[in-house]
Amino acid sequence: MVLTRTSAAVRSQTLKNVQEQLVENGIEVLRTGIVERAAFRDLFDFGGTLSDLDAAQVRNLGKAIENADEFAGEVITKLRQAEADQPGETT
Repeated sequence: MVLTRTSAAVRSQTLKNVQEQLVENGIEVLRTGIVERAAFRDLFDFGGTLSDLDAAQVRNLGKAIENADEFAGEVITKLRQAEADQPGETT
């Protein structure tokens, strides 16, 4: 599970409670969520990727790129772990 549209400034008690309930019920929650940032919304206006956006036109673009990189890194790590856990599989 990935939490999206989370606050960049504050991690609310409600969000903490939801995350705890998910974990208590055996649902793995990624450590890195996708933060609510203008840059992610601006992708729909400007198109392309975060790297294509102009920092002069988009607020906090660097923070959005950091968030996306951290999220992608965590997903890649999870996929590699899952692959390593497969018995008899080689690549």
